[in-house]
Order: sequence, then structure tokens, then C-alpha cells
Amino acid sequence: MTGKIQCTFAVAFGLFVLALPALAHHSASAEFDFNRPISVKGEITKIEWANPLVYIWLDVKNADGKTESWSFETTTPRALRTAGIAREDFGAGQTITMSGILAKDHTRNFAWLKQASFRDGHTVTIWPASENSKFNDNER
Repeated sequence: MTGKIQCTFAVAFGLFVLALPALAHHSASAEFDFNRPISVKGEITKIEWANPLVYIWLDVKNADGKTESWSFETTTPRALRTAGIAREDFGAGQTITMSGILAKDHTRNFAWLKQASFRDGHTVTIWPASENSKFNDNER
């Protein structure tokens, strides 16, 4: 009987461990405010292309000419690769315009990336805006 209990416990523990990544994931709507679109232009300073999510940092000059550091969260590396987007598309030092939605906690310089427009004119949409979205209304 003890062996059966140990086996049951081991299986239950294994299932719990397998489910942990799903518990760690959150939806964009849990952390970001869809009513607070943003668009900033700056120079990429860092990219963290790792699971579970990709993060991109840029230096942006504000209206006063001072440099602010911004960070953008986006989807998984696999989802980006499937969409035809490579890590190399976001090279450090390149100028880029990034559009998205600001964090709900009113963190001024943190947003979810929806679209990236590169200096050469091409644009990559990570997550398309809906027709009734205010996505492009707030240029900074």
C-alpha cells in the first residue's frame, strides 16, 4: 500500500511541476491598459530574447531633450520567429519607433509592444490593433 501512495504522490507532483509554466504566464490585459496607447522613437539599447517573453529597451529623448529609458514587453521568442521576426531585427544602436500600450500600474516607461517601425521604412506588427482601437492616437 505504501508503494501505491508513493507512486500516486510522485505522479501528482510531476503533473504539478509540468503545470507551473502555465501558472506563471499572464495575459497582456492583466498588466497593460488597452486605453493607454503609446508610441515612442528611440535607440535600442538592449534586447532580452529569452523565454518566457522578449523584452526590448530603448533610450528616448523626451520633450525637454533628456534621455529616458523605456522597456517594451512582447510575446515569446517562438511566436516572434513564427511570425517571421528575428532577434537580429532589433539590433542595439538602431533607431526605431515602437508602439504599444502602457502598463496598468502607471509605470511611465513600460509598455506592451504592438508594432515596431524601422528606420528603413518597414514595419512589423506584433499584435494587430482592432479597428476601434486608439492604438495610433498618442504619438510621443
